[in-house]
Amino acid sequence: MARPTCRRIAGLPSEAVTEIGDALVDAGLITGDGPKLPLAVGKCRVCGCTERDCRLCAERQGYECCWMDFDRQDLCSACAPLLEVEVCSILPHPIGKQLDDAGYMTVGSLYGKVPEEICGIAGLKPKSLLKALSVVEEWVRGQLTRTVEGDALPDMTGDLAPVEG
Repeated sequence: MARPTCRRIAGLPSEAVTEIGDALVDAGLITGDGPKLPLAVGKCRVCGCTERDCRLCAERQGYECCWMDFDRQDLCSACAPLLEVEVCSILPHPIGKQLDDAGYMTVGSLYGKVPEEICGIAGLKPKSLLKALSVVEEWVRGQLTRTVEGDALPDMTGDLAPVEG
């Protein structure tokens, strides 16, 4: 049986999801570890939402998010588009172009990285690289403070930080 891409069922409390999972295990339709269906709790590496709390995502896009990769559970559907934005659109030339030419074409290829992880970029000084990574981080944080339409949200991002892998 294929796994669903989204585990949330709108309006259904987590206890009901567990009961449904137990019933599916009992019926032999899915396997579980013991009497309960294991419910992995991931955390989005961008906004920090979890299976149990995606209020920020719901505020930003008007509905709850789901996991882009059900097995990894480290990127939610609300944040995935942010990581697909081209680096050249948020970083000044020539830094953005140098990063793009070196294969770091999207925000996702830079977000949460440290300079040591991005090596071999000809002509880019460490100080410039550090500034570029800072600009990317600030841009993402700024996006998390607005709805997809650009309206300001109440401050819900105070403790957000990239999830360490």
